[in-house]
Amino acid sequence: MTVITFQNMAVEVKVFLPILSVIWQNDKQLTPVAGPTRCNGRMPVPLQQETTGMSPMMYDRLSRMYDALWGDFTSHYVALIEHLIYKHGLTYARIADLACGTGSLVRDLGMKGHIVHGVDIAPSMIKIARKKTRQFRNVTLRRENMIEFTYRHRFDIISCTFDSINYLAGEKELQAFIKRVSGALKTGGSFVFDLNTEHMYATYQDNVVTHNVNGESFIQRLSYNPRSQIATAMFEFPDGTIEVHQQRPYDARTIKRILARNRMRVVKTYADFSGSPFRPDSHRLICIAEKKIVG
Repeated sequence: MTVITFQNMAVEVKVFLPILSVIWQNDKQLTPVAGPTRCNGRMPVPLQQETTGMSPMMYDRLSRMYDALWGDFTSHYVALIEHLIYKHGLTYARIADLACGTGSLVRDLGMKGHIVHGVDIAPSMIKIARKKTRQFRNVTLRRENMIEFTYRHRFDIISCTFDSINYLAGEKELQAFIKRVSGALKTGGSFVFDLNTEHMYATYQDNVVTHNVNGESFIQRLSYNPRSQIATAMFEFPDGTIEVHQQRPYDARTIKRILARNRMRVVKTYADFSGSPFRPDSHRLICIAEKKIVG
């Protein structure tokens, strides 16, 4: 098992973040719940049946240190989205940021005058996002599951960043999500997203990452089951609280197929923000898709 200090890792090795929180106590598996629990200092028993999914209580504990660890990631998207706005011939755009987290991207785009709507399922994340954006009348936030997000107006651009799509529990949820995105986009509108690849999960399986935020240290244990295609990140805090989160990889062909099924086409793919081309052994897929013009 390799031990890695987070500060020495590239930005992509934020690695996978929460999808499902599970409760254990005294080495006995209990009913899965949303949110952290305590294990009295003992290692939890693994789930007998692995699964992914979205919980309203995800990031319940991690939200407190999220920005300190991973807050810079979304800043890469501001320039990309501004470029797409320019290509659309717009001065200001209507944008939706799905799984907006603590609202950094929503805030940064709102500061530029765009009409921005942020959606996240986690109350703790939305609470922080509201504090960041309270001064902007052009920003709205709603606590919703991104698969079922509601909207009054269609958007010029929809973003879903920082491997949020990996949180979806299989192709059925992926299809439902992409269908929702397509319906919410204006014709010719852009969908910008990224996701972790299976190669990335396999590369960092069995690693232990040590984090330190404001003097508080905690451990992130990483694993990947290639048979079930479930990637797990277990966060262990000094007070005994444990959060277990799971994700699933999706390959580029699956993404392209489901986009096409929902009147969307892939415009560009990258492996990183330097513009490197996406390859089968890339750790991340950054994708720009477009809603097709019919006729």
